[in-house]
Amino acid sequence: EGGGGEGGGEGGGGGGGGRLHDFSGYLDDVETTDVTFRVEGRELHAHRIVLLCSRASDVFRAMLRHPMKEATTSAAVEVEDLGYDVFRTLLTYLYTGDAEVPFHIAPALLLACERYMVYSLQLRCVDVMVRHLSSESLWETLAHAGSLQLPAPPDTSPSQQPPAEILREAAAHFLCHAPAFAQLVGSDEFKDHADDLVPRLHEALLTRLAQLREAWQQQQQQQ
Repeated sequence: EGGGGEGGGEGGGGGGGGRLHDFSGYLDDVETTDVTFRVEGRELHAHRIVLLCSRASDVFRAMLRHPMKEATTSAAVEVEDLGYDVFRTLLTYLYTGDAEVPFHIAPALLLACERYMVYSLQLRCVDVMVRHLSSESLWETLAHAGSLQLPAPPDTSPSQQPPAEILREAAAHFLCHAPAFAQLVGSDEFKDHADDLVPRLHEALLTRLAQLREAWQQQQQQQ
């Protein structure tokens, strides 16, 4: 990704996640950091200047620029409702423009990106969740899609679908090809998400039928 702001809250130049440089070696370096976060009782040390110049968020800007005690002293800033691994992955991305997103934290990180307005990392979480879609994760994925409202940055390609739409279409595609299709469609969870799924499922089924018909016609021609 190039420079420029995302969601009105990301500035600075550079590639990757929009960071000015790769600061990976400085994250959690106690000797050089000037802000401490406390997450799940564990401390994580960072630099105000890196957070304020990264392709990160208005949330960090408000947190660190507001003349409150936690922004101007050595007192730790409490981060609530996020796991330590999730928050550290978020900061790693802000420092380096890159971060590994394991599937087990992808849903929580997806929502953290919504909260901190880190759109590009949110798309990465979406990709991980789509690749790991299963009958067990299907309904949770759709529930998370319903929580997403973060707009795309102004420099995003018009063809880029919003994260929520990507998740919903992937869910419909998965459902269309699922061996347990009848069981899933007959579940209470399907009823809860019917408004989102039925139109997309209709399109997915039509596409699937067209593919099957084309394959059958090719098979007939070869005989």
